[in-house]
Amino acid sequence: MKEYTRLNELSTEVKAQEIHEKASFWHNRAEFNLYKFLLEIKKLRDERLYKELGYSTFKEYCNQEWNLSRQTVYERIQIAESMNEQDFVSYNLHFGHNKTLLFTRMTDEQKEQSINEGIPTKQGYKSYDKATQKEIAEYKRNSEEMERKAKEYEQQLKQRDEEKLNSNHNLNNHNVLNQLHVNNNLNNFKIYYYINLNELSTNLDNIQKDNFLNAPKSLQKEVMKKNIYNSVQNYNEVQNLHDD
Repeated sequence: MKEYTRLNELSTEVKAQEIHEKASFWHNRAEFNLYKFLLEIKKLRDERLYKELGYSTFKEYCNQEWNLSRQTVYERIQIAESMNEQDFVSYNLHFGHNKTLLFTRMTDEQKEQSINEGIPTKQGYKSYDKATQKEIAEYKRNSEEMERKAKEYEQQLKQRDEEKLNSNHNLNNHNVLNQLHVNNNLNNFKIYYYINLNELSTNLDNIQKDNFLNAPKSLQKEVMKKNIYNSVQNYNEVQNLHDD
């Protein structure tokens, strides 16, 4: 068992060294191979293999081995994760690191507009490469705010429709109540009982419905009291239902 553990530790150490050497290979071949370099560094980060190289943190590894800050490496990895190699090279060459990073943090709709239509600014629309980082960041922020407000408005409309539906539902109950008063001479307690009996039973599956309908009336009323408060017009009358 000890021998197996030792071999496993060696294999992990060898794996870490191999990945580190691959990263060094691509790093030494300038910007065009930065993409491959970052993918190797990502493996070391994700699997914490930098510990096998004698570093306690990923930050220490980045500083000592590559003279790069942890934040810079994380940002570049984020870009590499979101693009294929061709786009990674193209975007970095045309837009630079910061604009490319901003682009990767946009939604798909924001990306499409910024490339096809440009970035809206106070001076009009500008192509992505001509817009400043501040203008791009402002566009992203404004776009997200508009999307947030649109969702809020959609939620308000949905809530209004639900309230309107509940209002119509209560009105229907009231109409049924009046009809039962006129045609059947039933008191309010019995009327609410039948309304709620129908309401609750229609929301149950077949087995639950059979069990509910075959239960004693006193038990049915207790179930209805717990489940139907918001579906009838008069809460107090339902809560005060009496046995016949």
